[in-house]
Amino acid sequence: MLKIILLAVLWSLAPAHAQTFPSRTVRIVIPFPPGGTSDILARTLAAKLTEEWGQQVIAENRPGAAGNIASEYVAKQRGDPHVLLINTVGTHAINPAIYPNLPFDPLKDFTLITNLVNLPSLLIVHPSVLMAVATLVVVAIGEIIQQPRYYDYISRLAPPEQQGTYMGFAFLPLGIGSFIAGKFSGWLMHHYGEEMHRPQIVWWWVVGVGIATTILLWIYDRLVRAETVDA
Repeated sequence: MLKIILLAVLWSLAPAHAQTFPSRTVRIVIPFPPGGTSDILARTLAAKLTEEWGQQVIAENRPGAAGNIASEYVAKQRGDPHVLLINTVGTHAINPAIYPNLPFDPLKDFTLITNLVNLPSLLIVHPSVLMAVATLVVVAIGEIIQQPRYYDYISRLAPPEQQGTYMGFAFLPLGIGSFIAGKFSGWLMHHYGEEMHRPQIVWWWVVGVGIATTILLWIYDRLVRAETVDA
């Protein structure tokens, strides 16, 4: 996903007239708290524009309401090109979609100046999470290969025309397994997470359970034969 940060300004809709710009201090309004990407960008830009224009340019934080406070403030500064807004895809694309009654129009109340920078957003995880993915793959493979054999065995145990009833009973072992798994996982998280502060060990346990389950299902499939059931 690519997050695009833009610099937008609300420009007067009145007829243009000759005027030196900037004629006074320019403010770049930031819709987020200090320390973020938009804040760093605005302050860097303000310093460079101050040198270029010979007029003071300052960065001003107006955080809150997911950027709506700053956007509303700039939208109300009609006719004042000395008030600029650092806007993002969140303030002018996402917010209009989730806030039905915005006090400003993201299209009509602002004039786009330029695209300042494109910032890639990356989703990263702790390396131990890879073990969770491996576990899910192992368990999924085991279920795909062996679970149909389990339900086939249950259906063969049933008397004629009662397969549906017996198939319903097939969920009982699964329910018991879910109950035991809930207790076991709770113990793992408490012991290794809260007491030992080594949550990565939990994933090794989960991997072990997944592999053991797959092996047991494979043994079950080899030992429980349809011929035995028919006999």
